[in-house]
Amino acid sequence: MVSIPSKSKQETLALLKLEGIILVFIALICLSLGRLSFLEGGLACYIPKLCFAGISFRHSGALQAAAIVFDFYFGQLVKIAITITIFAISFKYLHPTPLPYFIGYMVDANMIWLLPFAWKFMYKIFIKKGNV
Repeated sequence: MVSIPSKSKQETLALLKLEGIILVFIALICLSLGRLSFLEGGLACYIPKLCFAGISFRHSGALQAAAIVFDFYFGQLVKIAITITIFAISFKYLHPTPLPYFIGYMVDANMIWLLPFAWKFMYKIFIKKGNV
């Protein structure tokens, strides 16, 4: 198995850390309003993303093209399965308030559009200082 080049792996981990930090920050604001459901919804999107990143970035390089494509498809399949499982468990056992839950899910799902604005600042903190 070929490992991920260190720079790509560091950038991926830094983006996931940044997304987690933003999600927790927004969730803390919502917790002060009594909305734990927002955090549950955000985690329902964030946890499958972490699994997808772990699966899909196992291979790199032109010679591993078939393995890369397989890992992306398999990673997406696992991501969808984990998301469905988390939704089912959440609504069966945790009984979240639906609106904050889905808002939290959508905020985390759309976080990819917000990350470029904070990327330069966070890149200096996480990668330049070696905190990954």
